[in-house]
Amino acid sequence: MSYRYIIIIILAVTGFLACKKYSDPQGQSDPRLSRPYCNDPVAVNYNWDFPGTPNDSVCFYPSQVFSGTYSYQDSVYLPDNSLAYVTPVTMHLWPLTRTNIRITGFCPNGDSLNFTATRYYTASNDTLLGLGVPICSNLDTLTGTLTKYQTNDTFMLVDFTVVSDTGTTYHRGTAYKQ
Repeated sequence: MSYRYIIIIILAVTGFLACKKYSDPQGQSDPRLSRPYCNDPVAVNYNWDFPGTPNDSVCFYPSQVFSGTYSYQDSVYLPDNSLAYVTPVTMHLWPLTRTNIRITGFCPNGDSLNFTATRYYTASNDTLLGLGVPICSNLDTLTGTLTKYQTNDTFMLVDFTVVSDTGTTYHRGTAYKQ
């Protein structure tokens, strides 16, 4: 009976000594890992070209997408969807921060509008509780959005609602980048 234990021990020691320590194989290089990508969640191009090396110098931000000078035929509609009038407008959009933009040229008196842009190519006017902001006079308030397309930087859609002492009007149209 003791021979059995001796044989088992010899086999176990032989098996243990015959084992070779595991070593990891050499990894393959991946050329995608050397590409820079934007790692700022506020940026429009957040995580584009991932995987790679984080490099925020390649980031571009929502306010940069909207900045520029735009020609706009301001089509003003009444609540019954009838066209009230059309007037040409040249709007200037400036980035204030990474997400905030200022618009001038919409009001004839020189007032400016502040909008907050998102990384999803939309910008909404800065307002409290959606009640609108004063525009062109203290009797008028504006709520609205600007929308751009990722595939075409030459235009943006304008959709504003203006409530005034004389009623509600809707400003809609397409603004073209100059």
